[in-house]
Amino acid sequence: MDTVSRRGALKIAAAGITVAGAGGALLAQTEGKKVSPGDKEVIDFAVVDRQIGKVDLEAYQPGGKHHLTRAKVSDSPAAAISDICPLYKGIRAILVALSTFPLIPEKWRKVIAAFVATMDVICP
Repeated sequence: MDTVSRRGALKIAAAGITVAGAGGALLAQTEGKKVSPGDKEVIDFAVVDRQIGKVDLEAYQPGGKHHLTRAKVSDSPAAAISDICPLYKGIRAILVALSTFPLIPEKWRKVIAAFVATMDVICP
């Protein structure tokens, strides 16, 4: 599926659906803008694509600055947060979109929304 088709499918499938647990995200066709007095976050294909594009995957490979090993995490679990947050910020938009997608079971969406809310506190 090409970029235009994916963008269209994402917009058609999820336009106008909200979830309060993940900061009141609204998946819509308006790129990255706040909507109405509720100050809801707008997530669309362009936002997801831009955030994913910012992830430096090489930094997570062995030898990269964010690469984690069990030994590194056991030595300093708190220090691992600085390695996890850039990756989380890269996938946050797609997680928010999934948490509002009606074809995903409600319980799954709630778990995704709870994870996003938790990670938003850890990775401001």
